[in-house]
Amino acid sequence: MPRGGFERLAERGSYLAASPLFFSVCFAIVIAWALMLALGASERAITGVAGLMSALTLILVALIKNAELRAELALQRKLDAIATSLLLDKRGEGERGERDLEEAIRIHEEL
Repeated sequence: MPRGGFERLAERGSYLAASPLFFSVCFAIVIAWALMLALGASERAITGVAGLMSALTLILVALIKNAELRAELALQRKLDAIATSLLLDKRGEGERGERDLEEAIRIHEEL
């Protein structure tokens, strides 16, 4: 299954979300928001930072969910190929099962 631009973006988003740099940026945003609250910043500034956190969260949920779904589908396809391969091997048709399994492994590695 060919990967489009959104799938590549979702993969990069997943890697970014797992990075220490991203954690540091998010932590800094939360600290800035808490300081604004404590220091009595304007409602507009506090709402702006809170909106930034909400938007970032929503985008990351969409990207990470996409990456998770693709990985789950690839894993399921690989498990189906293993089951098919075992069944075909038991029936004496091992070559076809091996080809299916090799294709499933290749697809999983592409994701």
